[in-house]
Amino acid sequence: MIMTKNLPILKFAAMAAMTACLVACGGSDGTDSADTGETTTAQSTAGAAQEQTTQASTQAGQRLFLQCRSCHKVKAEEGHNVGPNLAGVVGRQIASAEGYPYSEAFMEQDYVWDAERLDAFLENPRTYIPRNKMAFAGVRKPEDRAALIAYLAEQTAP
Repeated sequence: MIMTKNLPILKFAAMAAMTACLVACGGSDGTDSADTGETTTAQSTAGAAQEQTTQASTQAGQRLFLQCRSCHKVKAEEGHNVGPNLAGVVGRQIASAEGYPYSEAFMEQDYVWDAERLDAFLENPRTYIPRNKMAFAGVRKPEDRAALIAYLAEQTAP
């Protein structure tokens, strides 16, 4: 389910993906980068810009995660807290962190956490999964949710 208020994030993601494709393919104008050197410079610039954007997003996500740290951990060896450990959460089956006593509301769900589901959940956990135990109002700004998800993806990769 794609919501119109998420369009800026989706547009950014589409532009980043197109940039990555152009960089990987060596450009789209049919010229050989060995002939002019311009494509190589453009590729370097595009790659550096994408890396800076990703790094800034991850850093913003790290700052945002400070409000989550009282209940969640991101490293597997840290165990559970009030909330489940989030190690490997992106791409993981919901309610599957071993040893954590999930609420019935979470146990009734059957899907894998991906960026779109995490975005919807983080916007308002109470409405996304009614009757869950999480005492968190949510993250209102789409760019903040995107940064938080980028941080979780980086920090919790298996």
